Order: sequence, then structure tokens, then C-alpha cells
Amino acid sequence: MNSVVVAILGGLSMASAQIDRVRVETPPWEYDYPYRGTLSVMYMEPELVQFVCRAGFGKTAGAKVPSHIRILACAGVYEDMSVCEVVMPHKHFYSEDLWWAIWRHEMAHCNGWSH
Repeated sequence: MNSVVVAILGGLSMASAQIDRVRVETPPWEYDYPYRGTLSVMYMEPELVQFVCRAGFGKTAGAKVPSHIRILACAGVYEDMSVCEVVMPHKHFYSEDLWWAIWRHEMAHCNGWSH
């Protein structure tokens, strides 16, 4: 399984949605659609998202994300793209707009986007 993380970014992309003073990179249009495979989502508190994603959820190399960067979610997709596993915060921890921006970002990773 290949895995990715979404983190708070500090001005890295012009194609970013700035919501609640947090930037979530907007995925390229070719990956920005609902995932069509089997989706498994684990919802948890943000602190636990940090722990799970940094601990190596799937094959996530959480250590590659500097410790001062806060991870908001992560996703791992099987090599054949048939199954994607996502770790997301519960909705009530963030504004609705921010939560959906994070979800959209993770779905793009499920669809093969990496950055």
C-alpha cells in the first residue's frame, strides 16, 4: 500500500484553499473526483491522527514530515488502487469548509495523486 499525509503547509502552493488560517493544498483536477474503489475511513481526534499518521499508517513514512508540521489526515491506497484507507479527524474538530478541503485532498491521494 502506498500512503500519503496531508499537513498544514506554509504558503507552498498558489493552488491552495486558505481556510481557518490553514492551507490545504487543492488537488489537481485530474485527481479531484470521488474515489471509486473500496474506501475504509477511520475517524479520530486530531492528536490521534497525528500519532497514527506519524507512526507509519500503511507505508506512510511519517518521519519524512518534519515534527513542527501538524498532520491533519493521511491516506493509503493499495497498489492496484482497489482499496483506500483514510485516517481523518472527526468533523466537529474543524470548520466544515476545512474538513471538506482535507477530505477532498485525501480522496485525490486515493485516486493516485502524490506530492
